[in-house]
Amino acid sequence: MKNDSNKKESPEDPVLSRRKFIRNCVRGAVGLSAVGVGVYSLGFEPHSVSIEHQTLYLKNLPDVWRGRKIAQVSDIHISRVVSPDFINRAFERMNREKPDAVFFTGDYVISWKFDEFMEKLSQSMKKIECSLGSAGKIAVPGNHDYWTSWDIVSQKLVNGGFSTPVNQVIPLTLEGETILIACCDDLWCGRIEIKKLLSGVDTENRPVILLSHNPDIFDNVELKGRTISVLSGHSHGGQVCLPFIGAPITPTRYVRGFFRDGNTTMYVNRGLGSIPPPVRFNCPPEITIFTLEKC
Repeated sequence: MKNDSNKKESPEDPVLSRRKFIRNCVRGAVGLSAVGVGVYSLGFEPHSVSIEHQTLYLKNLPDVWRGRKIAQVSDIHISRVVSPDFINRAFERMNREKPDAVFFTGDYVISWKFDEFMEKLSQSMKKIECSLGSAGKIAVPGNHDYWTSWDIVSQKLVNGGFSTPVNQVIPLTLEGETILIACCDDLWCGRIEIKKLLSGVDTENRPVILLSHNPDIFDNVELKGRTISVLSGHSHGGQVCLPFIGAPITPTRYVRGFFRDGNTTMYVNRGLGSIPPPVRFNCPPEITIFTLEKC
């Protein structure tokens, strides 16, 4: 019987060996990239606030209001993940923009120990500065605020120096000239009374900004044909925005940025905080600074 114990193995084909090396390198690169994206999305981007500068055009805007700044903050969701320290740093950056007014458009908490976290948010809010003082600090509710307790949340907002009008129109006056801020209830959990809210408001001849947490208010028939600008949030911009695809999961088709329907415009803020899972990718937290101009 022939003994094959000393038979030498054939050397591997160099082409196949090279292909195997390249394949393993690609697998390794993909794996490292996935880890890197995960670390970035969880540990970096959710804590990196983007100050977005936008121009908000309002019809019949008085000259004294031209060039004035309004800050919008939405979806703070203060929690163990969206920490008071992070919020303080964000508010400090907003103060450096020297806004004339600051509007909050809902969802200040999540649920766990919301009352304790709202107390911390209330203390942070006391440090917010704007040229109109307390008159220029306005906050409206979101769905999470009703799911916890709007009574408690609104009281903490008031303690922080903000008014919390619901289904009311608030005049903001600067050097004798006024713009109107219409404050809408939450679309999911509150009472939507757009017709009543805007009754008696001449939106064709008065500059009007409507604050609504949920951007789906844009589809309300009572807004059709009105010259009005809506500031909204709720979507978080999707939190994850994939290249060439966009946000795969959102609660609304109005995800981020400006939208227009005739004379009605809307801006959807990406939000300052996040909800579980607390990741953001290609969708950083946002504070918006609007410069007012006449259209």
